[in-house]
Amino acid sequence: MSSSTMMNSGFRFLQINGRPLVAAETTERLAAGVATPDGRFLLTGGAKGSVRLRWLHSLQVLLACAPAKP
Repeated sequence: MSSSTMMNSGFRFLQINGRPLVAAETTERLAAGVATPDGRFLLTGGAKGSVRLRWLHSLQVLLACAPAKP
């Protein structure tokens, strides 16, 4: 069992005893995050409109999309 905490410039997953499992820095504040039902991926959305698909176990970015410029 683990929990996650959001930070202003990233996020981390912790074990139930509070020890860190994995952490990732971000270039913008996170607005949302959801894990896929199979537990393999994490989809995150930034406050400025970016979207990233990550491996859940390592938080490595697989795909990244920035918002379109007007």
